[in-house]
Amino acid sequence: MEPQSLNAMHEHFYSVVMMMIQYITLVILGSASLPFIIICLVGVVSDYVEEMTRPARRLPEPLESPELHAHNVRAALADLDYGLTGGPANREMASSTQRA
Repeated sequence: MEPQSLNAMHEHFYSVVMMMIQYITLVILGSASLPFIIICLVGVVSDYVEEMTRPARRLPEPLESPELHAHNVRAALADLDYGLTGGPANREMASSTQRA
C-alpha cells in the first residue's frame, strides 16, 4: 500500500475513534445525570402532593368575646384620659403627696 492511502485511512480512523469517544462520553454522562434529575423531579412532585393533601389550617378561635375586648380598650383609654387631664387618678396622687 502506498503511504498516501495509509495516511488517508489513518486520518479517517482517527476521526471515527474521536467521534466514538465523544458518543461514549455523552452516554456515560447522560446515564449518570439522568437518575439525579429523576430524583429531583420525584422530590418536587412528592412535596406538591403532600401540600395538596394536607388539610387546610383553621384559624384559632378567639378566647374572649369581642364585646369584652372593646370594654377593656375603652377602660384603658379612659384611664389614660384621666391621667392626662388631671382626672381622679391625679387627684389621688396630689392628696397623697400633700399628706406626706
